Amino acid sequence: MAGFVKLAVAGAGKTTWLGKQIDSRSRNILITFTNQNVANLKEKIKNVNYGKIPQNTKVLTYTKFLYYWVIKPCEELYVLNSGEKMFGNGMTIKEPAEFDRYNLSNGYVKDSHKGHYLDKNGQYYVTRLSKLFIKQKASVKKTVKKYIGKFIDNIYIDEFQDFVSNDYKLLMELAKSNEYNTYMVGDYYQSLVTSTNSRGSNALRPYSKSTNYRTFIEKLRNEGIEVDTTTLLNSWRCPYLTCKFIRERLGINIYSEHHDTKHNVKIIRSEDEAIKILKNNGIVKLVYNSKVKGFDRIINKNKWGYSKGSTYNETCVILTKTTGFLTTEISDSPHIKGKALHTLYVALTRSSGNTYLLNNSLYLDAIEYL
Repeated sequence: MAGFVKLAVAGAGKTTWLGKQIDSRSRNILITFTNQNVANLKEKIKNVNYGKIPQNTKVLTYTKFLYYWVIKPCEELYVLNSGEKMFGNGMTIKEPAEFDRYNLSNGYVKDSHKGHYLDKNGQYYVTRLSKLFIKQKASVKKTVKKYIGKFIDNIYIDEFQDFVSNDYKLLMELAKSNEYNTYMVGDYYQSLVTSTNSRGSNALRPYSKSTNYRTFIEKLRNEGIEVDTTTLLNSWRCPYLTCKFIRERLGINIYSEHHDTKHNVKIIRSEDEAIKILKNNGIVKLVYNSKVKGFDRIINKNKWGYSKGSTYNETCVILTKTTGFLTTEISDSPHIKGKALHTLYVALTRSSGNTYLLNNSLYLDAIEYL
């Protein structure tokens, strides 16, 4: 038994792939973030299982998995450095106080005490469940993994790239167990866009500034994880020419399952054309964030990062000053990385048809006519 990661591209059908992996003879847990994603996964499983979910297969949000499988069953074993033992009564999505050197009386409790993990009503802070596990001794972690292995053969994890900090560490702990198989699927270039818990000094790990695609794969393999970079390399969503554009301009290896050249990435060159596109309600306008001038005037819009997971017929990506190079020659392409690269990639991979690019200065002129 081992841990496996399949690195995919946008629109490659990650959820469909997960649904097809389910062996009705095995005991399976599928983990994803939101209730909507849970519903999507259930539909994919039903599609390949005669309209039913096998009795021995459960689909859970990550939070519920943490609480009901990682924390509560072995809760009596959890001990803090202060010697305090844990006992909680449910969960809360309320955010706990964070350490603030300029406001030491803000209610922050050190992680060696229960108050760091439990609110005044004895409910676990959702954002600190994984940290509680990570802080335990190796013997406790081993017991938790053995408990999971008594009931589960396979753990499947969707949107793996969204796990950072302690959530990522927890997945690595689970994946190194020989009690069950752990299968993870995700798109490296969609990391840093949304995440489970992005607070604290180590919030972006393992996607720090020093980490690129190759070093990320090396880190996984050093953890003993098998990495597959080829199975989900083709996008069912993105047209052939869009994928070609992304490879040439962003250096990201994404290919298309489609071979027609009907749809393309089209650069808007004139103010009249920009106004026409902005007024076209059939084209979704993708804006970096809501602080962009004129955001409130645009109809049928979304933000780059918030559009993750969506598919549109046509999009217009309104570029920022630093990403305007996409409307120039290839030789003028600067090197961008980190969140700037990843959110731009998300925006460029939302359309199953044409993607229009509108540079910042032309947009600012055109928005005055809306």
